[in-house]
Amino acid sequence: MLALVDCNNFYVSCERAFNPALIGKPVGVLSNNDGCLIARSNELKALVVKMGTPFFQLREHIEQQGIRIFSSNYTLYGDMSSRVMATLGRFVEQVEVYSIDEAFLDLSGYESVYADLTLLATTIRQTIAQWTRIPVSVGITPTKTLCKIANFYAKRQEPQTGVLLLDTPGRINDALTDFSVDDLWGIGWRYAGMLKRNGIRTAAQFAALPDDWINQKLTVNGLRLAYELRGTPCKMLETEAPNKKAICTAPSFGRGVSDLDTISQAMVTHLSRAAEKLRK
Repeated sequence: MLALVDCNNFYVSCERAFNPALIGKPVGVLSNNDGCLIARSNELKALVVKMGTPFFQLREHIEQQGIRIFSSNYTLYGDMSSRVMATLGRFVEQVEVYSIDEAFLDLSGYESVYADLTLLATTIRQTIAQWTRIPVSVGITPTKTLCKIANFYAKRQEPQTGVLLLDTPGRINDALTDFSVDDLWGIGWRYAGMLKRNGIRTAAQFAALPDDWINQKLTVNGLRLAYELRGTPCKMLETEAPNKKAICTAPSFGRGVSDLDTISQAMVTHLSRAAEKLRK
């Protein structure tokens, strides 16, 4: 069995970890140079503020609705991510750091220690919350793709449980029946549109398609996705990150800049950050 541990509203949660007064309030985090919204608390989502909203469109609502907005602090977020991942390593040997706020865990063999893997996941959640103040959700299933789906539902159970185990064909099918093809991992909007034109709207319908049809319409990658939805692993755990083929630091000013000194200072700053990434 695998598990996906995903930090909830990670950037916002990092800000709240050091300022608990923000808990329960609508909070957002902006992109580089305060261009647009890249993270939202559940309270901000409830106000129907969309991801990617430009900051200037938020200004009039900030005071009216008590919204708190923060510039991104990637040094803080990177440090908090390292703490979360280090905590996971105390529970499980095989950890794949998938992104700054997500990690896959290999739970093979842990069934003999924990009669119910949800108990292990709950202990992990509680420990991360105690040590870092970051809330996480955990999805447990036989494959990575199913883990994504389980985590999707686990987030909607948080803070009640925040853990979902899909370990039987019945549980898996129930989850796939209500899951839209739009949200499937690896299905872009073009493929989603094609599937819907063919009457395929849920993950369960997609998983039930003939292999030949999937391979013809979505290539071998679509076929692997179908196998994963059926419970057959095709995406293996990668505990060692592959070497990067490119390194990029590409923020923008957010406005027209013609002053040479300002541009030079920005170039030196971001070249320094790119060099730091290279040294890592």
